[in-house]
Amino acid sequence: MSVFLEKQNLTNDELKTLRVLGKTAFQLSERFRYQTTGLQLRLEGITTPLEKLVQFNFLEKLTRDQNSIQFIQAFAQLFNGFN
Repeated sequence: MSVFLEKQNLTNDELKTLRVLGKTAFQLSERFRYQTTGLQLRLEGITTPLEKLVQFNFLEKLTRDQNSIQFIQAFAQLFNGFN
């Protein structure tokens, strides 16, 4: 996360790539994301069932963790002024 925060002056090509990646990720169907996430976790050796992992209240964690808040704010700045 600190590496990302240090590099806030991205080139136009880097910003374009980031925007395309972001759009693509949000256009994938929920079923596809759910299935591929489970597969990726197994490949990484994570044995906790996906159902148990998704029950975690990550929004509460994000809003209480100062590092997460700073990361989200810095990330959002990359997209200011873009549609």
